[in-house]
Amino acid sequence: MIKKIIKKLQFNSDENIYDIIKKIKFLAIHTNNTPIAFITNRTGKCIGTLTLSDFYRLKNKKNLKAKYVMNKKFIYINKNNSENLILRKFEKSFLDNDPNIKTIPVLDSKKKIVDLINFKDFQKKNIFLKSSKKPKNKFINVRIPARLSFSGGGTDFSNLIDKSKIYILASSINKFINIEINVLNSKSQYLFIEGKKINIRSKQNQNRYRLIYKILDFYNISFGYSLKIDYEFSRGSGLGGSSALTVAIVSGLDKIFFDKINLKHVINKAYRIERIDSKISGGWQDFFTSTYGGFCWITMDKKGIDVKKIRLSKKIINNIEKNLIFFKFGQSRDSSKIQSKLEYKINKSKFFFKKLVLKMNNITHEIKYALKLNNIKKLGKLQHKNWLLKKKINQNISNHVTNNLYSKIINLGAYGGKILGAGDAGYLMINSDIKYQKEIIRYLSRFGYKEERMKFTQKGVEISNKKL
Repeated sequence: MIKKIIKKLQFNSDENIYDIIKKIKFLAIHTNNTPIAFITNRTGKCIGTLTLSDFYRLKNKKNLKAKYVMNKKFIYINKNNSENLILRKFEKSFLDNDPNIKTIPVLDSKKKIVDLINFKDFQKKNIFLKSSKKPKNKFINVRIPARLSFSGGGTDFSNLIDKSKIYILASSINKFINIEINVLNSKSQYLFIEGKKINIRSKQNQNRYRLIYKILDFYNISFGYSLKIDYEFSRGSGLGGSSALTVAIVSGLDKIFFDKINLKHVINKAYRIERIDSKISGGWQDFFTSTYGGFCWITMDKKGIDVKKIRLSKKIINNIEKNLIFFKFGQSRDSSKIQSKLEYKINKSKFFFKKLVLKMNNITHEIKYALKLNNIKKLGKLQHKNWLLKKKINQNISNHVTNNLYSKIINLGAYGGKILGAGDAGYLMINSDIKYQKEIIRYLSRFGYKEERMKFTQKGVEISNKKL
């Protein structure tokens, strides 16, 4: 069947575009309801694409051949591309190319089309088939940690990863999100958030909890269930909560449907639902750190994303915990607005950001070695350098008041620090010798900053059909 569709969607470069457009309108049911033609040469090599957007841009449409109108810089997938790379190709298509292109051709080594991947169906294999059948598990409990980023945050966007190698150093902390999914005997569907029952049919709640609704829509669940969500930290506080929640629900539902869990697949699916389907701007690191747990060394480039654990002794971890003080400030906020501004700037000034990324990568490597060598003072000094550079990358992360407070803290003896998350509100992380901490705490309390201590955890996402 797919071979017949591919053949119908391929057109010679000398064919008239008006004739092509008439034909692909009737074939749109096979291409995510977005008409697209694939233009080939005499040997069958795919050399371009043609969409309605290309057609409507033209003034004279009657006698033009496809080769004069087609998009020669079209996005395609190789047969051996990973799920992560395919996802990022779709994302690139939506952001940089044509948001109406939702079908990407799969090409062989000779650039001939061997398959088509529709975004609508991508990552949904077997979900609809399984949703109408008996679930594999009737009860699932998921626990996932929040994260804090030491270095590299703000550079983990797909459009930077496609151009440069990015390094992230982050760790999971002992603040968790807990979810429970119960399959019910009835067809009723319930949502509980921090003990409060949420009316699933309410349009107001659909706007307020749109990410959760997007996840549930993705799975198109036909059976009855109750989903309970409890937080051990404030939402919108710079600890990667929304991404952790998405991973938790996706992994829980995958366990319900399929029993087996593939963490890389869960992360890719969670990223797609949050970043693309829900249009919540942000990067990749949060999904990986919360999922795998511990001190994570994350490498990202155009080929894929890899995570390795940094093994630190209990003594080193204890020393880090003694030196780090966290101060809660501001109200919870939507980081997506701040991140979308940054993403826009990256698209406009890629060369400028590429130079900053190289500097950030160097600092990230230095922080890694400072951690391994138990050099907490050097770690703090590097955190300071990291913070100054991060403000250049994203000017919206701080303001005049916060900058003045931070300068005062450095004068009081702190080695360094940074704001966790996208900015505006959340946590200020300060690295200071114990002898200076009382004075720093006393000073910041005058401005409403509340001191907290955090501990690191080696645990990532935990999924069980028993109470955790």
